[in-house]
Amino acid sequence: SLLDGINAMLKMLEPCEPPPLRHAGLARAYEQIVFEDENTGYQTIGPVSKMMNLVARAHAEGLESDAFKQHAIKRQDFLWLGHEGMMVTGTNGSQLWDVGFITQALVETGLAREPQNKDSLIYALQWLDRCQIRENPQYFESNYRHRTKGAWPFSTREQNFTVSDCTGEGLKSVLYLQNQLE
Repeated sequence: SLLDGINAMLKMLEPCEPPPLRHAGLARAYEQIVFEDENTGYQTIGPVSKMMNLVARAHAEGLESDAFKQHAIKRQDFLWLGHEGMMVTGTNGSQLWDVGFITQALVETGLAREPQNKDSLIYALQWLDRCQIRENPQYFESNYRHRTKGAWPFSTREQNFTVSDCTGEGLKSVLYLQNQLE
């Protein structure tokens, strides 16, 4: 099969690479894992790198290391048992989206002007302020990450990954709350 052929080829090539080059490549790959862990509060992106980072850190630093313990704690944010079996999410939730769309809906429907909603909307604005990413990721230039200072994440600031639509919805919600309400 194709997979058997690839495996055979890799077994032939493995001894051919210069040990210093292999060592440097592995060190750089591990450095990227450490940077991602630190930049995301050990959350990473659940189905993409969470378990690989956990295994790599356990292998390099041991099961008693702080890194492995942090991964074990954060693993609970991603995994659950469903009727299909073990399930995993991509992030630790969708909090920014939830707060953003709820506040926009309240403003656009006029319900934000109802006195009984004022305290909740103040709390939502405070949460949006705390959620905004205030600093670029550590090592962002050497970690192949974009600047994110001023952006909003998909879920929480700790998770620290953002895309333009997350920032757009966060900014729109803040502008609605600050400019269209007392």
